[in-house]
Amino acid sequence: MMDNATPETQETTMEYLDFDRHLSLGIPAIDEQHREIFQLLNDLIDASETENRDKIQDTLGRIKRYTKFHFVSEERYMESSEYRDINEHSRLHNECSSKIRDIERRYKNGEDISITETIEFLRGWFLNHIKESDRLYAPETVSSSVSR
Repeated sequence: MMDNATPETQETTMEYLDFDRHLSLGIPAIDEQHREIFQLLNDLIDASETENRDKIQDTLGRIKRYTKFHFVSEERYMESSEYRDINEHSRLHNECSSKIRDIERRYKNGEDISITETIEFLRGWFLNHIKESDRLYAPETVSSSVSR
């Protein structure tokens, strides 16, 4: 008897994140960074499907480093445009960074953490953050940079 289950048809395969125009903030550098974050999350999906601990560990480290870079870039952008709620936005970034560091540390130490749950957390966090929190500063910073 032939097994019809292929990697494409297995229900455990996670759906890739797609950065589409609805997520664009109209700030090219930030939009490009968001695209890169989505690509890194897609890389984590790929790594999780191989179940290769080294590949997963490497991808978690890349996500940690890149989100740190992104958050610093975004906050510098907000500072330069004098965004009024930068402290709250920075607090959200710090919480996410802390969570990512904790996940990466625990995985590196061999703790049994769910990569699927990690992916779902990061997917939800970034989608919500871009749609809600980032949307609050985008119009303000875009209009500020235009008026200068």
